[in-house]
Amino acid sequence: KVKQYMPYGDNEIELLILSHLDSDHIGGTKNIIDHTKVDELWTLNWQKDTQTVKELKQIVEDRKILTKFVREGEKKNISFKENELKIMSISPNININDSEGNNNSIIIKVTYGDIDFLLTGDLESEGEKRLIDNNTDIKSEILKVGHHGSKSSSSQEFLEKIKPEISIISVGKNSYGHPNQDVLDRLNIIKSKIFRTDESGSIEINTDGKTYSVRTEK
Repeated sequence: KVKQYMPYGDNEIELLILSHLDSDHIGGTKNIIDHTKVDELWTLNWQKDTQTVKELKQIVEDRKILTKFVREGEKKNISFKENELKIMSISPNININDSEGNNNSIIIKVTYGDIDFLLTGDLESEGEKRLIDNNTDIKSEILKVGHHGSKSSSSQEFLEKIKPEISIISVGKNSYGHPNQDVLDRLNIIKSKIFRTDESGSIEINTDGKTYSVRTEK
C-alpha cells in the first residue's frame, strides 16, 4: 500500500517541502506521513486557520518530524552516488510578513550535477518580478510551472530568464481555466516541452547529473 503514495521511492523522504498551506498543495501530506518516513519538513508557517492545517500540524508534532519555517537562503545537501543533491530556498524574502499569499510561496531550486530544477509553488507575476529584480539565478532545465498554469503566473520575462527545456504543469479538472492558453503560448515561444498531469498522470524526471529523461504514467 505504501507504493500507492510513493511509487518510485524507498519509503523514506529526506525532505518534504510545503510551498504554502493551500489545501490543494497539502491535502495529501497526511497520507504521505502516514505511510512514509519523513525526516524533515519545510514550510512557511502553520498560521492558516483551516482544519486541514490543524490536523497536519498535529500529526507532524506527534511524529516529531524536524520542522523548519524557511525563507530564502535555506539549504540542504543530500549525497547520492557521484553527486550531491543541492536544495535551496530562493524565496520568499526573510523580511516578508507571515501572510499566506501565493507570492509568498516557498520557491525551491534543486541542483544535481549539471541539471537544475525550479519549483515555483503558486508564484504569480509579483513574486516573479521580485526574483528578476534581485538577479536571482533561476536558469533551470526543468520548471514546475507556477500556479497550475494560471494566467497570473509565468510571465514571458520570467520564462526567458529560466529557459526551461521541460515545463511541468500540475493540474487537474478545474473551473479556473488552468492551464491558461496564454501561458501555454508563452512556453511554446521559448520552445519548452510541456508535460501536464491532467494529460500524462504522474510525471517522473530521472537524471544522472549530466542528462535526464522524462517518464509519464500515461
